[in-house]
Amino acid sequence: MKRSDTAKWIAGGFCLVVAVEVLATVLVSHRFLLVASGAALAVVLLAGRRLVGGVGQAAPAEAVNDVQTESMRRWISRTQSMIRWADASRSDWDRHLRPRLAREFFLATGQRQGKDPAALQVTGRIVFGDELWPWVDPSNVDYSGSRQPGPGRATLEEILKRLERV
Repeated sequence: MKRSDTAKWIAGGFCLVVAVEVLATVLVSHRFLLVASGAALAVVLLAGRRLVGGVGQAAPAEAVNDVQTESMRRWISRTQSMIRWADASRSDWDRHLRPRLAREFFLATGQRQGKDPAALQVTGRIVFGDELWPWVDPSNVDYSGSRQPGPGRATLEEILKRLERV
């Protein structure tokens, strides 16, 4: 029901309550006064509840939907960027993906980069193996800016699968 329709119901119900009260004072028979007043008041209260309840519920549902939509849009954008960087050069991998992957590795394993480098290397090789660890290792950045090809999407996928298992 639209808000204007509900407001009309409330106004009509109020008029009905007033009319019943006026009739009760004019008429001699007061048998149905309580029932008629109660019915008119119930119509007014239900219409008012619908008006207040409808306005209060519509806005948060739309806001939650907008937040979810925006969150999903950002997640898709980040994922597409990660895939592009995986398929790009090694310098793109080192600049964009390696810090993220290393941060996720540190969070998943509880390791710290500077605390014990030997333990970090051992844990990295256990989790990722000798083939994948060099692509996650935060100390294996190539600063020469070479345009070597990056490891690709398949390597990123395998690294993410192994991070999920930790």
